[in-house]
Amino acid sequence: MLPDTDVRLPSFALPCGVAGPPPKATSSNAKTKIKKPPRPPNAFILYRRAKQPGIVARHQGITNNEVSKEIGRMWHEEPAEVRQKFQKMADAAKQEHMKKYPEYRYRPR
Repeated sequence: MLPDTDVRLPSFALPCGVAGPPPKATSSNAKTKIKKPPRPPNAFILYRRAKQPGIVARHQGITNNEVSKEIGRMWHEEPAEVRQKFQKMADAAKQEHMKKYPEYRYRPR
């Protein structure tokens, strides 16, 4: 009898009639994937959406990590008026989200 391991042996290395360990079970949710409503965007997410195309156009080949760092730096340097403008946009998006998904509650994993 072979030990219960995750080691997969080639079929020629197993005695006749031994199939090896069973494949890993998938979650029951995989087949019936429930689509949850997205979270409403906050002020920074809206700012990032507005700024990302310009950053990517100016810096060809930049990674998403570098884009996020640059936009984060820009966000902290923005005057309060600009940040307030995006906060108002986020508040409006949140109100719209509440109308569209009245039962939505944020539940972290």
